[in-house]
Amino acid sequence: MGIDEGLEKPKDGDATEGSARAQDAGRRSSPWLAWLVCVLAITFCTSARILGTLGDANFRPAPGTDASEHARGLLRSDPGLLFYITERIIEADGGIPADFHADGNVEHPDEVDLARMFTVGEEFLVAWAYLAFGGDTPLHVFAVYVLAILAALTTLGVFGAARELTGSWGWAACAAVFYVGVPINYRTYGFIFIREDLSIPLFAFHAWALFRLARRPSVPLALLTGLFATLALATWHAMGFVVALELAALSTAYLASGRNPFVRREAWWALGAAVITSLFVPVLRAKLLLLSLPALLIYALALSHALPLPKAKRLLPRTALFAGLVALLAFLANVSASALAGGAKDYGHVIDLMLAKLRHLGQLPADPTLLSFDTRLLWQGPFSTALPADFIAGMPHALIALGFAVVTGLQLARKQRLDMSFAALLVFSLLGLASGAMIRRTLVLAGLAAPVALVTALQRNGQRRAGAIVLAAGMLGAAFTGFGLATAEIEWYRPAERGPEIRALVDWVADNTSRDEAILGDFVTSTALLAHTRNPIALQPKYETESTRRRIERFYETFARGTPAEMHALAREFDCQLLLVDTEFLWAPGRYILGVPLSQQIPDPGTSAYAFLNRNPAAVNTVPGFELVYGSPRGLFRLYRVR
Repeated sequence: MGIDEGLEKPKDGDATEGSARAQDAGRRSSPWLAWLVCVLAITFCTSARILGTLGDANFRPAPGTDASEHARGLLRSDPGLLFYITERIIEADGGIPADFHADGNVEHPDEVDLARMFTVGEEFLVAWAYLAFGGDTPLHVFAVYVLAILAALTTLGVFGAARELTGSWGWAACAAVFYVGVPINYRTYGFIFIREDLSIPLFAFHAWALFRLARRPSVPLALLTGLFATLALATWHAMGFVVALELAALSTAYLASGRNPFVRREAWWALGAAVITSLFVPVLRAKLLLLSLPALLIYALALSHALPLPKAKRLLPRTALFAGLVALLAFLANVSASALAGGAKDYGHVIDLMLAKLRHLGQLPADPTLLSFDTRLLWQGPFSTALPADFIAGMPHALIALGFAVVTGLQLARKQRLDMSFAALLVFSLLGLASGAMIRRTLVLAGLAAPVALVTALQRNGQRRAGAIVLAAGMLGAAFTGFGLATAEIEWYRPAERGPEIRALVDWVADNTSRDEAILGDFVTSTALLAHTRNPIALQPKYETESTRRRIERFYETFARGTPAEMHALAREFDCQLLLVDTEFLWAPGRYILGVPLSQQIPDPGTSAYAFLNRNPAAVNTVPGFELVYGSPRGLFRLYRVR
């Protein structure tokens, strides 16, 4: 998000006024006090996450209940998969498991390379920490501690970025306090395992290094900037989208000013470090990162300076040249990706989702068949369109902060006093806000940028006394956020009766099936069985690969429209001995994914859905080719043996 401020050519004394104010503020501020405030902010953020999670009634085991046994009702979907990988690493004494590159459990009967399919990162950190300090603490509880600390370290990145942009320790401390008071920045608390908890802090460190590189260029700092970018990309699939927004902001700043960051040799070092280190990450090679959208944008920036292209002095010609260069690179990347066996289409569902949301103005169409299967699969939960309540409850004062920062930026631009780092930050903030409106999960980007944008705007305006207001707003927000985390139930563990149902299912499978019996079922609950019983599963929840989505589609299509005989054939094809049916998930909220209109309350007769969801006990027990071997206490789950 930063850009070389050394490129700034002040035209008069006013252009350096902000820098003078920053130096003056820096002299007046105490670095020791600022660091103390930052440490306290990190401590608060960590404590709020831990206490909010451990205090949740559905997370906390009942008196006399073993915590490890209670975890069997908590871990499913993505957290269950990450738990499985972490346990495998612990069993390998912190090393790489023997079958890590040919795991036959997550997409049975195929063997997959976990390092190429998933952004494995936090699993190793948690495993190493557990081996060193875990003792008798249940792994899922220990993971809450570790990931709360990691997530809270984003505060340090915000602190550092604010320090570089303002030159003031005081403003940096204000930004850190403001950050921990924004509720949306706690979105991941309570999930036990979620990859943003590592990737977002790494991105914040990357931004800190980038802003410092803009202020004090050096080759070691450039290498660090590129390294942090690679680490962030390597630990969360969606980080490619975040980095694309960052580079779009940099490109916008370049187009508006004509000043290219690659005029400095340090920018080339940062690019080289990111490219070279990414080649050592299996998942980034598999996803063809070097041919992705963020890569194309940074290549275009570099080539715009390096190639002997006409140096357009006006915005429109410069934009046309840059757009043409991006289009040419995109064409060459598409040709190259088509010639390579890799993940060229793996992220296609994200592009489909964004286009569908634009086409339908963010609203799910009543007719699900207007959307592709991949779009229906992704457009749910955290990927749904944000509601006004998400903004009001999640980032009320952050929205005010961003509004003030944008107005300040426009005023500075009109006076030709808008420095490039602040301009890029503002563009990134607006892009993050627009992205969050379309995909609720990415509201965290605006929550991350708002504190830095606010204190930078105040510093540029010379509003030193406003620091007390920022601190007060941050502390008030932190108080409300902490109270909210302590009193609200974690949505992921609701309804309360679902946990015991999953726990009973896991216990039955552990006691009554052999470990090599594979399970065909939805990727949410079957992953709980993978995590705790180690039974192989056919469908896993991280569908960032084209092949995984096609597996899921085949199961859903067969369930909704196929006959029981066709479901039997699919189970045989996947070499699965057990069929798991979630009587709620697969129909009530799931029928839209299946392409069935919400107005249709009952499955079509003759289909697998009709047979396996039937409320008639006699019909449920007589599905040809299947034997009902287990029904959960409240009837949520049914488990069939494939005959």
